[in-house]
Amino acid sequence: ARPLEAALRVGMHWILPGRDHLGRAVITYRAAALSPPTRPIAELQQMLSLLLERITLNDPISLRFGVTFVVDLRGASLTALKHFALADLRRGIDMLADAFPCRLRAVYVLNLPRLLLPLASLVKSCLPPKLRARLHLSHHVHSPRLLADVPAGLLP
Repeated sequence: ARPLEAALRVGMHWILPGRDHLGRAVITYRAAALSPPTRPIAELQQMLSLLLERITLNDPISLRFGVTFVVDLRGASLTALKHFALADLRRGIDMLADAFPCRLRAVYVLNLPRLLLPLASLVKSCLPPKLRARLHLSHHVHSPRLLADVPAGLLP
């Protein structure tokens, strides 16, 4: 539990105090916490898994309807990508593809650098249709699609 406690203190993952417009819990992922990484990527992914498990056990609404996941790339550096191994990427994709009991029903990637938007769109096009429909990419802080689902006052 000690390594996961340290991973929680990094402040990468937050469960927001409110819900989206469909009643789902909202989890944020602050990519800036990876610059530079203070914990191994696997530990940070375990922390996310633990948060999802906790939501599943304590919130029957999230168990039934899933959660909304907001990835904020604001302040993240591209050099942080060098800390990801192929195993880390596979593990992350498995988490998104319903590998856990708490399903990610909507994933918003915000502040995506314009240069990476075509690459991210290409990767998105290779995902299974169900996952592709859940993934929303934007180079804005608060995309119109996100604001349609999550109240602006709830977002950090």
